Amino acid sequence: MEWNLPGLLSALRHSLQSPRDAMRQVIDSDPPMVARWIALVLVAIASTFLMLLSLAPVPAEELPPALLWAMASPLGLAAVHAAMLLVSVHLLYRLGRFRNGRGSFADSLTVLIWFQIIMLAVQAVQLAVQVALPVLAFPAYLAGTVLFFWLLTNFVAELHGFASLTMTLFGILVALAVLILVLGFGLAVIFAVTVGVPAP
Repeated sequence: MEWNLPGLLSALRHSLQSPRDAMRQVIDSDPPMVARWIALVLVAIASTFLMLLSLAPVPAEELPPALLWAMASPLGLAAVHAAMLLVSVHLLYRLGRFRNGRGSFADSLTVLIWFQIIMLAVQAVQLAVQVALPVLAFPAYLAGTVLFFWLLTNFVAELHGFASLTMTLFGILVALAVLILVLGFGLAVIFAVTVGVPAP
């Protein structure tokens, strides 16, 4: 795999057609660690931009306090995104190793970055559908959710050499539950410090 625009587009198409084989090619490309960390930061910034863009049409009075804080603190939101991605990399690596997986931390970082790049493209399409064809927004969301779990399950299975996609999916659901708990507590602490919302 080549890390240029034609190479990325080709790898994206291949990921949708044959996710495990595409993931192996992405891992074997072995980009430098500095490039991986830079990509992680860029992905966090892009995620923040898309989230703020999707919230822009919503009246402020209809937004809950957490989203009001996000709209008012884009740098803070990007930092939260980056921290969440970092926790996700550690979960992906350590839980996989716990289940006798073979993936390294560096490869776990690569897998998560590539997965996030694909999901950013999916979110951009969903946002465009929401604006242009609102009646199709919900089906687009459902399709994106199915694609999320299908790609992530295949990517993780390829990373760690797992044969069973069912057991891999179960492990992903456990990891997501842990991540949600960690993120929820972190956000509660941030709100307690910045906007006076009591932390648990």
